Amino acid sequence: MPKDQGQAYALYLTDNLNDSADPSLASNYSLVGFATENSISIDRELIEAASKESGADMEYVTGRRTPTVEGTFFLDVEKGSDQGQDLLMTEVQRDATDVLNFLLTDDISGHIQFYGDCLTETLEVTMPDQDMIELSATLQVQSGVTIGSTP
Repeated sequence: MPKDQGQAYALYLTDNLNDSADPSLASNYSLVGFATENSISIDRELIEAASKESGADMEYVTGRRTPTVEGTFFLDVEKGSDQGQDLLMTEVQRDATDVLNFLLTDDISGHIQFYGDCLTETLEVTMPDQDMIELSATLQVQSGVTIGSTP
């Protein structure tokens, strides 16, 4: 199996992935941009379960998970290829409760990819002089991240 390398990964979004569509195919999404750095984190809340009166070691039970996708992406600024960026901008600028579908992949068959549903938490666009436009985003994942192989 080939080693996956992060520099070729890209973020794809859509707001209309229907039930019959394959969520692992990049052709079902709009390209947002190519990753310069990205991460997927899953935090789990730990709830203290030990009695303070017993004086025993701490005990915990697991609480809710909070999966998050964060990244910085070079924008694909070619004319007509900005639908994914428009989705992010629209969702952030209004009181959006619409869930977006995301795909993080390098679109190379057999490589690992990540997909799921999300809400846009933060968005920042950086436009440096004589350099690529970058978009930084934090996506709050709904119902978990699916990890699979690119078809």
